[in-house]
Amino acid sequence: GRMSVRTPLPKRKAGVPGIGPGAQIRRTQRHLYPGGGTRMKKPLLEIRGAVKTFQVGRAEVKALKGVDLAVYRGETVAIVGESGSGKTTLANLVLGIEKPTAGEIMLSGRTLPPKRTKADRRHIGLVQQNPYSTLNPRKSIGQAIGLPLSVHRLCRRSERRERIGALLEKVG
Repeated sequence: GRMSVRTPLPKRKAGVPGIGPGAQIRRTQRHLYPGGGTRMKKPLLEIRGAVKTFQVGRAEVKALKGVDLAVYRGETVAIVGESGSGKTTLANLVLGIEKPTAGEIMLSGRTLPPKRTKADRRHIGLVQQNPYSTLNPRKSIGQAIGLPLSVHRLCRRSERRERIGALLEKVG
């Protein structure tokens, strides 16, 4: 069997190529297998040469300059950096909110179309850095977890409470 190690690796010293200065990628180790080896498979999410340019008046602003990133199954990746370093722009490209000026975004080896399908949206999510902007204080955690289960029809209404409990149990 395999086990997942959640110990974060040390953050990278240099900035992420293509993203603003100070931006860093932090990731957990990939799945470890008996004997300590890792099994490298195709990335679950891959960003190749992502460029995003915005027109601001007469000026052209390059928010992303050729970003390459691979995320493997079982891996947790965080992109951290200063305000204005391109984190949100990169997330918007992955989510399909913005269209890249150049480059491609792939999910399970397939290039994603500019407008994401419902099936694609079920597999891609964003966790904002500010919990006050992402968690509604008027809703319980169970209600927040139940929303995507309902929206994407991932289980029957009668099974939802049990599924929410199982998900909460998984994360402790």
